[in-house]
Parts: sequence; C-alpha cells; structure tokens
Amino acid sequence: MLAQESAPTAAGEKPSPALNRAQKIGLVLGPSLCLLIGLFLRPAGLGPDGVAALAATVWVAVWWVTEAIPIPITSLLPLILYPALGLGSVGDVVTAYADPTLFLFLGGFIIAVAIERWNLHRRLALTVISALGTSPPRLVLGFMLATGAISVFISNSATAMMMLPIGLAVAKQIEDLRRKNGEAPDDNFPTLILLAIAYAASIGGIGSLIGSPSVAIMAGVASSALGIEIRFFDYLLVGIPLFFLFTFIAWRILLRVLPPGFREVKGSRELVRSQLAALGPMTPDERKVLGVFCTTALLWIVYPFLLKGVVPGICDAMVAVFGALLLFLLPSSRGDRLLDESALQELPWGVLLLFGAGFCIAQVFQTTGVAAWFSSFLAGLAGAPHILVVLAVTTLLAFLTQITSNTATSAIFMPILASLATAMGVAPAGLMAAGAIACSLAFMLPVATPPNAIVFSTGLVTVQQMVRAGFLINLAAIVIITLVATFWIPLVWGY
Repeated sequence: MLAQESAPTAAGEKPSPALNRAQKIGLVLGPSLCLLIGLFLRPAGLGPDGVAALAATVWVAVWWVTEAIPIPITSLLPLILYPALGLGSVGDVVTAYADPTLFLFLGGFIIAVAIERWNLHRRLALTVISALGTSPPRLVLGFMLATGAISVFISNSATAMMMLPIGLAVAKQIEDLRRKNGEAPDDNFPTLILLAIAYAASIGGIGSLIGSPSVAIMAGVASSALGIEIRFFDYLLVGIPLFFLFTFIAWRILLRVLPPGFREVKGSRELVRSQLAALGPMTPDERKVLGVFCTTALLWIVYPFLLKGVVPGICDAMVAVFGALLLFLLPSSRGDRLLDESALQELPWGVLLLFGAGFCIAQVFQTTGVAAWFSSFLAGLAGAPHILVVLAVTTLLAFLTQITSNTATSAIFMPILASLATAMGVAPAGLMAAGAIACSLAFMLPVATPPNAIVFSTGLVTVQQMVRAGFLINLAAIVIITLVATFWIPLVWGY
C-alpha cells in the first residue's frame, strides 16, 4: 500500500491498480500459447499462415478474457502481430478498423451524447414511468421499459448510470411515504427496482444494431467475412420483438423471486409526476435533438425503398454520420451548437477499437484459410439438427459471458460461428445472431456486465439475489433465442 502511495504519478492521476492473479497469468499465458501453437501445431488442412493467424489470435483472446492489459489496448495487438507474422501489410490490416459498421456505431454514439447532454433521456424515463402507474408491478415495468428504450440507442452502462439515481430516489421516497403511513419497510422493493434497471439496460441493448457491441460485431463479421449486409431496419424486426418479450419475462421472474410486500402507496404517483414537472416544458434545443434522432431513425427505415436510386451508395453508416453531423451544425439557444468538440471526449473510443480488432480477426481468418479449416473441422456437425446446434451455442455463450467480457466473447466467437454455419450448410445469420444476443444477456453475476456492477455497488443487491433471478432469466432467454434464431430470423431476413 505504501509503495503504491509513493509511486510518482502525473498531477490529478490515480496510480494504476496492481495486477490481479488472473491478469498476471494472462500476461504470460497469451504470448506463451502463441509461441507454442506457432512452433508445434501442425493440423491437417491448415497451412503455415493459418497456424500463424490462429496463434496470434489466441494471444489476443487470452489478453481479452483475462484483461491482462486494458481491452482497448489489446485490441491494437492485431496491428502488430498480423503484419509481423507476414499475414498482410499494416495497410491491409488497418482497413478492418475502418469497417462501415464502426461508423454506424460512431454516429450512434454521437447522437446518444446529444440525447444525454440535453436531458432527453431523463424526460423519456419519467414520462414512461408516470404513464404506467405506481403500483409495485407497474412501477417496476415502467422502469424496465424506460431503461430498455433508452438502452436501445445509448450504451447499457450509461443508461444504467442515468437510471440509478432516479430508481434510488423513487425507492427512497416510496419508503418514506410508507413510513409516514405507518407501514413496515419492504426490503425487496429497492432491490427489485435496481435489478429491473440493470437487467433492462442489458435487454434494451439487443433492440438495435447500435445498442450492443456484441450485436454490432455480429453484423460487421457477417459483412466482412460472408458478404451479408444486415441492415439497421432488418435487425429491428428481430431486436424489438425480443426486447419486449425479454422485458416481460424478466419482469415476471423478478416479481416472483422478489415479491413486493405492498400493493400501492398513497402519493407515489404525485412523486413521479412532480419530478417530471420539475423538468419544465421541452426546450427548443431538446426538440432539435429529438428531431435529429427521429430523422435519423426514419432514414434508417425508409432509405432502401426511397433513396437507393437518388443517393448511390447510401447505407446505415452514412445515415448515422449524417445525423451526427447535423448535431454539430444546428445552433443551440445558448449561441453555440447542439454539440461541440468536447462531445468527442465522451465517446467510447475503446469500444470502436475492439470492434476493429474483431473485424480484423474475421478478415485474417478468411484470407489465411482458418475459417475454411474451422468449417472442415466442424463438418461432423453437419448432420446434427440445426435447432440443437443453435441451442448448444446459445447455452455455451450465455453462461460463458457471465465471467468474460461480452464484447470480447462476441469478437472471438463470431468468426467461428460463421465457419460452423458454413460447415453445416445453413444460413449463418441466424446462428451468429443467436450467439451475439446470448453474449449480450449476462444477468447472473455482478462482474458479468457493467449494469450489474453498477447496481451491485449500491449495497442493496446481494450476489444470491442476482444469481437467483438471473439464472431463471438466462434459462428462459436461451429457449427463446434458440426458437427465434431457428424459425423467426430465417423467415424475416431470408438469409
């Protein structure tokens, strides 16, 4: 402790925490496995370049999973390893870090920053909660729908952080009202609200291509490795129904596992409405941001039908960047713009680097024959029933992601699932979507996903409560994802 305190640091900086046991192991294990695979692995059907690609990717995967160094920095490792091993020039490798999907996410992130800066997210949340009522079941459902709706377009972590103080304030005020009415405190209710926020933040992320990094990686790998374009609107046909279905199931399970001890509280409806009234009427700047958001969303839906012949090359990424640029052009009532350069400091650049690394791995797997090798290696599964393979993949990733980074897990497995689908002779989009969605639904442990950690940090949620509710939601999600990927996705996507 003293050594850490005496270590010199720059002004205002905190000393970096010491590496934990897993990080120390990963730091050595990654390059060691890379070396061993490169020197001794000679599988039939995989050439030297394929072995080198596999070895380098194992190094990256180990550092991702153990977080030996920060995940975004590990995501730059392919820029060093792949060219150094003769798998392409830096110029070839770096093209993956400029995949159109990254610009779709970049535009979405910028729009999300504007929504947060101008407080639209809080207004939306309170409006939904107020509309649904304030009995415990309705209040929990209101928090889940509000949190999930925001998380469809804003990062899960930011959504959970934004909703946490609202949830804590409402829970505290309701307990105060119950105390004034002479009623006993209900220990389950605050926990119920917090878990509703955490789970809904993760569930909302699967609603759109820009809601969850895992889903975005799936779309990017499908494009770069298979030439399949999953458009924003196409994904909504899957993501939005799943969002509502998972929200309903999680709501019912939470009420069963943590039943509230009261039915209604006098004055609770007025409490929520007073918070909404305190925001005042919607300002002109809020209206402008809402207008940009609605315009962008509308263009994502209609451009394939109305603009393809007018604007050659238009795509989801173009629309997202167009919406983002508008926010830097439109004036605000303060005399500046709706967004300025400082907004760039709030963007999750590390997530974009992780996307780039995932797309880079998929690209190198294709060019070096690793993808084809996986296909032949997995050919034995070709006779297995499709639904059982989807079930196995979904189950594996749904539980693996409880202890590993959702995004890193998706980046590692998406190229593998693309190869598996090829080996089975089935449409790859459904299998990859099942894996990506499973990676996004980590409900059981505080370490599984940032929203879980955020609500756990309050001290009002125990690990046992999270495991009990999360395990049941995970089981239900596995069944639903399997059925949707097997029957619904091929029907609505056609690929």
